[in-house]
Amino acid sequence: MFEFKVRRCMRETSHDWTDCPFAQPGEKVRRHDLQRHHYSRMACPDFRKESCRRGNACELAHGVFECWMHPARYQTQPYKDGRNCPRPVYFFMHTPEQLRLLPATA
Repeated sequence: MFEFKVRRCMRETSHDWTDCPFAQPGEKVRRHDLQRHHYSRMACPDFRKESCRRGNACELAHGVFECWMHPARYQTQPYKDGRNCPRPVYFFMHTPEQLRLLPATA
Protein backbone atom coordinates (compact mmCIF):
# COMPACT_ATOMS: atom_id res chain seq x y z
CA MET A 1 0.00 0.00 0.00
CA PHE A 2 2.79 2.47 0.82
CA GLU A 3 4.54 1.91 -2.53
CA PHE A 4 1.57 1.44 -4.88
CA LYS A 5 1.57 4.05 -7.71
CA VAL A 6 4.24 6.15 -5.97
CA ARG A 7 7.35 5.51 -8.06
CA ARG A 8 7.45 5.96 -11.84
CA CYS A 9 7.33 2.83 -14.01
CA MET A 10 10.60 2.19 -15.83
CA ARG A 11 9.24 -0.40 -18.29
CA GLU A 12 9.59 0.79 -21.86
CA THR A 13 7.31 -1.82 -23.40
CA SER A 14 3.54 -1.44 -23.61
CA HIS A 15 1.70 -3.08 -20.71
CA ASP A 16 -1.58 -2.87 -18.80
CA TRP A 17 -1.23 0.10 -16.43
CA THR A 18 -4.02 -1.24 -14.20
CA ASP A 19 -1.89 -4.29 -13.33
CA CYS A 20 1.33 -2.31 -12.87
CA PRO A 21 2.10 -1.17 -9.30
CA PHE A 22 4.12 1.78 -10.62
CA ALA A 23 2.85 5.17 -11.83
CA GLN A 24 2.71 5.53 -15.61
CA PRO A 25 3.61 8.77 -17.44
CA GLY A 26 0.54 11.01 -17.46
CA GLU A 27 -1.43 8.70 -15.16
CA LYS A 28 -3.74 10.56 -12.78
CA VAL A 29 -3.53 7.96 -10.01
CA ARG A 30 0.06 8.76 -9.04
CA ARG A 31 0.41 9.22 -5.28
CA HIS A 32 2.54 11.20 -2.84
CA ASP A 33 5.35 9.20 -1.25
CA LEU A 34 4.21 8.97 2.38
CA GLN A 35 7.79 8.45 3.54
CA ARG A 36 8.71 11.89 2.16
CA HIS A 37 5.43 13.85 2.04
CA HIS A 38 2.91 13.66 4.85
CA TYR A 39 -0.60 14.45 3.69
CA SER A 40 -4.15 14.14 4.92
CA ARG A 41 -6.72 11.74 3.52
CA MET A 42 -8.95 14.76 2.85
CA ALA A 43 -9.25 15.95 -0.76
CA CYS A 44 -7.47 19.12 -1.87
CA PRO A 45 -10.11 21.61 -3.12
CA ASP A 46 -7.60 23.24 -5.51
CA PHE A 47 -6.75 19.90 -7.13
CA ARG A 48 -10.47 19.18 -7.51
CA LYS A 49 -10.95 22.45 -9.41
CA GLU A 50 -8.09 22.02 -11.87
CA SER A 51 -4.63 21.80 -10.33
CA CYS A 52 -2.81 22.48 -7.09
CA ARG A 53 0.14 24.87 -7.27
CA ARG A 54 1.60 23.35 -4.08
CA GLY A 55 2.27 19.99 -5.76
CA ASN A 56 3.95 17.48 -3.43
CA ALA A 57 4.17 20.16 -0.73
CA CYS A 58 0.37 20.09 -0.42
CA GLU A 59 -0.84 18.51 2.81
CA LEU A 60 -4.07 17.22 1.24
CA ALA A 61 -4.79 14.26 -1.04
CA HIS A 62 -4.80 14.84 -4.79
CA GLY A 63 -7.67 12.92 -6.34
CA VAL A 64 -10.07 10.18 -5.32
CA PHE A 65 -7.45 7.46 -5.74
CA GLU A 66 -5.04 9.14 -3.34
CA CYS A 67 -7.82 9.81 -0.81
CA TRP A 68 -8.85 6.15 -0.69
CA MET A 69 -5.30 4.73 -0.82
CA HIS A 70 -4.32 6.78 2.23
CA PRO A 71 -3.39 4.48 5.16
CA ALA A 72 -6.12 6.05 7.29
CA ARG A 73 -8.74 4.82 4.79
CA TYR A 74 -7.40 1.89 2.74
CA GLN A 75 -9.39 -1.29 3.42
CA THR A 76 -11.03 0.06 6.57
CA GLN A 77 -14.53 -0.42 5.11
CA PRO A 78 -16.16 -3.48 3.48
CA TYR A 79 -16.84 -3.70 -0.25
CA LYS A 80 -20.61 -3.82 -0.88
CA ASP A 81 -20.38 -7.03 -2.95
CA GLY A 82 -17.82 -8.79 -0.77
CA ARG A 83 -15.73 -11.33 -2.65
CA ASN A 84 -17.37 -10.59 -6.02
CA CYS A 85 -14.96 -7.79 -6.92
CA PRO A 86 -12.82 -8.33 -10.03
CA ARG A 87 -10.17 -5.76 -9.02
CA PRO A 88 -6.85 -7.08 -7.67
CA VAL A 89 -6.23 -3.81 -5.79
CA TYR A 90 -9.20 -2.03 -4.34
CA PHE A 91 -9.85 0.60 -1.67
CA PHE A 92 -12.36 -1.53 0.23
CA MET A 93 -11.84 -4.87 1.94
CA HIS A 94 -13.20 -7.99 0.22
CA THR A 95 -13.01 -10.35 3.18
CA PRO A 96 -13.03 -9.85 6.97
CA GLU A 97 -9.35 -10.89 7.03
CA GLN A 98 -8.44 -7.82 4.96
CA LEU A 99 -9.92 -5.36 7.45
CA ARG A 100 -7.27 -2.91 8.57
CA LEU A 101 -7.74 -1.62 12.09
CA LEU A 102 -6.39 1.84 12.69
CA PRO A 103 -4.46 2.65 15.85
CA ALA A 104 -6.44 4.65 18.40
CA THR A 105 -5.61 8.34 18.47
CA ALA A 106 -5.21 10.24 21.70
